[in-house]
Amino acid sequence: ILIVAGDTMYGSEEAENADLFSLNDMLKMYLGKGIAIVFFIALLASGLSSSVICTIAGQIVGEGHIKWKTKAWVRRLVTRLISLIPCAVVVGCVGQKGISDAINWSQVVLTITLPFLTMQLVYLTSSKKVMAVNIKNYQNNGKYVTYSEDEKRNDYANGWISTIFGSLVTIFLFVANCYLLVEIGLTN
Repeated sequence: ILIVAGDTMYGSEEAENADLFSLNDMLKMYLGKGIAIVFFIALLASGLSSSVICTIAGQIVGEGHIKWKTKAWVRRLVTRLISLIPCAVVVGCVGQKGISDAINWSQVVLTITLPFLTMQLVYLTSSKKVMAVNIKNYQNNGKYVTYSEDEKRNDYANGWISTIFGSLVTIFLFVANCYLLVEIGLTN
C-alpha cells in the first residue's frame, strides 16, 4: 500500500501535509474505495497485533518478575487495560489533530530508540549465559531421567548467522537514523 500510494500521490499538493485521516480520503480519491478499505484493515490488524504483544509482554512481566498470583484472565485484563487506557485518554482529550500529532511523535521516538533496543536484543539473545535454561529431571514412562552435569542446561542462544544478521540490521538502523538527522539539519 505504501509503495502504490507513494507512486500515485507523489508530488500532489494534498499529500504535502497528509495525516492518517486525510490519507484514507486521498486513497479513496486516487485509487478507489477498495484500496482505502484494505488500508483500514491493515491499520486495524497492526493496532490489534501491537495491543496483543503489549498484553503478552505485560503478562510475562507480571508472571515472572512481579510474581502475580492471579488467574490468567485477570492478568490479561489488567495488562490490556494498562495498554489501552492511555490511548483512550489521548483520543478523548486531544481530538483528531492531536491523535495525528501523537502518532507522528510516537514514530519519531520509535525511530530513535529502535537501534538501541535491537542492539541489546542481539547481544542478549546471542549470549549463552542469558539464553540457557536448566533442565529438570522429568518422568519418562514411569522412570525419572537424570542428566549429567554437562546436560543440565539447554542453550537457546542465537547462532553466529543470526547474530551477524541482527548486528547488520542494527548498524543499518543507526546509519539510517544518522542520515535522517543530517537531512533534517540540512533542510532547516
